Amino acid sequence: MRKCLLCQKEYKYCPYCAEDAYKPKWMVLFHDENCSEIFDVLQRHDQGFYTDEEAIIRLKSLDLTVLKNATENVKNQVKRILSKEVKEDKQEEIKSPVMIKSNTKKTNNRK
Repeated sequence: MRKCLLCQKEYKYCPYCAEDAYKPKWMVLFHDENCSEIFDVLQRHDQGFYTDEEAIIRLKSLDLTVLKNATENVKNQVKRILSKEVKEDKQEEIKSPVMIKSNTKKTNNRK
């Protein structure tokens, strides 16, 4: 039995057995493609291949419920990335122009 590197789920896979020969090689470390893709996003973000925004978009497209059994390091890394989205949203609110009412008096310029 193997244990998924991301979610800790136990699964059967043997890279040397004929019955598993057709299965993808990522199964050496992960029980399904979702866990493999989450890990890939985290690695690429950590190495600078993905920006925060790219990582957020990619993570949100995956099933993150598997993280309930993940290690604390993995959970914290995902939380750090996703928390940057909230900060960006707040910054957009701060950057948006605020309409300031002018208190200047209009004068009539008659000759």
